[in-house]
Amino acid sequence: MNNTEAAQIIREISKSINEDPAQFRFNININSVGFQASNASGAGFIVNPQGGGPGSTTIGMQASGPSNLDIQIRKGAADNEIKEQLKQATGLMDEMAQELEKSRPDHSLVERCLGSLEQSIVPASVTAVVKKIISLFFEA
Repeated sequence: MNNTEAAQIIREISKSINEDPAQFRFNININSVGFQASNASGAGFIVNPQGGGPGSTTIGMQASGPSNLDIQIRKGAADNEIKEQLKQATGLMDEMAQELEKSRPDHSLVERCLGSLEQSIVPASVTAVVKKIISLFFEA
């Protein structure tokens, strides 16, 4: 495989990710504590409801989970983080492609980029393809 072919393939992979990042499915889990209490006085937690009588709806203690807005904000933050990480990964691929197009590519630079790509959010199948392309190029 020559340098132009290797660079073109890696650039196409990067372009595909940039144009359609939704092709990957990520699970986002949002955990929340509805109620948390601590007390240094020895009693775990004491509730003394006030008021009320027969038929009263007085609540001594009430705990609730996050609102729908809280969940949307957290999901939005997670989506933004995923987009940023994908952008960084495609930047690594573009950097590798640019280096491969040189008459004397720096093998160590390409390997460092590949190592960073392997630690990224990009699925292992994509990284494996890029790794194989690079190995075919440097074998030739």
